[in-house]
Amino acid sequence: MMSHQFLFRDDKMYSTYKPMRNFAAKLNRIDSLIQVWQFFGNLDHGKLLPPQFARMNKHKRPSLKDVVHPWELDILTREIILHSNVDRAKDLHNTGHLAAAVNIIRRVSDAQNHTDLQRTIYQELQRLFQQQALWRTNTHLMLARHLKIYNSPELAAILEKGTTLSIKQFYVLGVSISGHFLTKYAFNIKQDYTGFGISNEQRDAFLEKMVLSFDDLKVRTVGVQEYNENWSYTINPLVSTPLIVIDQAAPNIVICPIPFYLMYRFSEGLFFDIAQIQGYEQAYGDAFEDYVYDVTNILNARHEVMAAIKAERPEPYFIGKNEKHGVDLLVYDETGSVLIECKAKRLILKARYQLDDKALNAEIDILARYVVQNYKNLEDIVSGCTDWQPNGRSLFPVVVTLVNWNLFGPKVYERLEHSVLSLLEKAKISPQVVELYPYTVMSVEEYETALQVILQVGVKEFFSRRANENQKGWMVMPFIQTNFPVELQGCRNDYLNFVLNDLQEEIGAGIEGLSKA
Repeated sequence: MMSHQFLFRDDKMYSTYKPMRNFAAKLNRIDSLIQVWQFFGNLDHGKLLPPQFARMNKHKRPSLKDVVHPWELDILTREIILHSNVDRAKDLHNTGHLAAAVNIIRRVSDAQNHTDLQRTIYQELQRLFQQQALWRTNTHLMLARHLKIYNSPELAAILEKGTTLSIKQFYVLGVSISGHFLTKYAFNIKQDYTGFGISNEQRDAFLEKMVLSFDDLKVRTVGVQEYNENWSYTINPLVSTPLIVIDQAAPNIVICPIPFYLMYRFSEGLFFDIAQIQGYEQAYGDAFEDYVYDVTNILNARHEVMAAIKAERPEPYFIGKNEKHGVDLLVYDETGSVLIECKAKRLILKARYQLDDKALNAEIDILARYVVQNYKNLEDIVSGCTDWQPNGRSLFPVVVTLVNWNLFGPKVYERLEHSVLSLLEKAKISPQVVELYPYTVMSVEEYETALQVILQVGVKEFFSRRANENQKGWMVMPFIQTNFPVELQGCRNDYLNFVLNDLQEEIGAGIEGLSKA
């Protein structure tokens, strides 16, 4: 049977890639992974690097900010895992060597789809956007948002039953260990957490999900590597197991080259553990709906004008003998109403990184079903089948997703529009509904910003501008930045601070103790 690496290997591309392989083979494994940890500490937290790095920075500061991108360091880390050993012929603290490595990564990335770029330019832009989006994540909001969702009683019970850990215990362990890696690159996984009510068995159950030996990590990385047009976009297995046992002679000591991956893993990435538990789907979807309703009220309550909008979860209704639940949430003021359909589904991996757009198109078709589902709800409202009536308000259907799908570019929008119109025809709904009631798809993170703008300008003003012919298909954040720059300045990111405050107070002493260990 042909091996994985030959199934996903283009010989011309591999020839271009060889200098990367040869460079990484001259790096010392342990030194390089620790240096990567330092680089991410610099990019994420402003920690200064050794003085020689000032040579790479136009401001003459020992920093990689605006010099190297985090996704390039992610690729470099993957190559270290694949090819480094005990050699020290190359050293990432040598600025010339680091610059050479980054230039090779950029050269290989440029070459991977060079011959077909004109035909596939929009797919390439979509993949670039997907690659970079993760590194623009607001980490504090990511942690708080998912803690609040997972704290939903039904979902929390399912999580604890399936993993033996409560969501609070996941976060106590995750935040504590992440805090340790702010200042130290190595961590003893036998640290005692019984003072937090976490047994050694529970600690080990948590770490079993986060830790992998270097040899096993290398095997897993080899298994997903592609030497073709997807090379720079293939996933780094560190995202699912961010802690590495680097030396089998010291199996209790782990390092964390990319600390963001640890925070991602016990928050947003906890979904992949939940998804292994039978019967999670309904509780997960309900928890997300609850969150969207709650965060709407939180942001509304913080607004300077009391009761600027109303948020309402409509009652089920009957059409004939059939009970229907309709929209998940109505958000309205005197001018208009947002009809919100909440969807926790995330874009699958292949759709995010493969140049072949079959997987992406299949996912877009699923998204189109959500849009049309909301149009059916809208028809029931317009037909007077629901208790809630618009009373002259303009109606704007919106699908809010838990995770940002980052659908970028005109080709993606055209595919979504085509699929929506096709499904409307099958549902015997007039295609004019798209012009009369233009739909919007946004992530919950985008929704939280959009709602703060809506609270300043009103529902109708916000969504009427979305209907502008020149801005159809725009992602929500570029739309806001272009149309409401002043209002955007008034948006805040501290509205979920309370979610983490109690937890931070409880484990603050624990983090301090770990840092001294």
